[in-house]
Amino acid sequence: MIMLLLVEDSSFQRKVIASMLLRLGVEIVDCETPEVGLEKLRNQHFDLIVTDLTLPVMSGVEFIRIVKEEKPDIPIVGITSTESISEDSVSAIEAGALFVLSKPLENLEPVEKLINKIRAAKDQS
Repeated sequence: MIMLLLVEDSSFQRKVIASMLLRLGVEIVDCETPEVGLEKLRNQHFDLIVTDLTLPVMSGVEFIRIVKEEKPDIPIVGITSTESISEDSVSAIEAGALFVLSKPLENLEPVEKLINKIRAAKDQS
């Protein structure tokens, strides 16, 4: 099973995004803050991280930087609102995100392809 960490501060968005990702056949651990996300990341294995970029206290970009320092092999996907997509997207990708999707999430094909690659790699090991 693919383990996915979802970091999203909005309870409503977290539920919506989690339900969409569950359809892709992953097990999801979700949290409201990057600080809790880092704690979970340090205590269990994840194959993929999906994080909002606009978070309270610590930004999603800073979260990505820390994750890439501690667990450089875990792929990260950023999500952001349409208003801030260009600046946030560039910063997130520079920090180590593979790509950034805008909310509302409508096309999960890039995430699905990534999950399939992770699944294929796990099957070969």
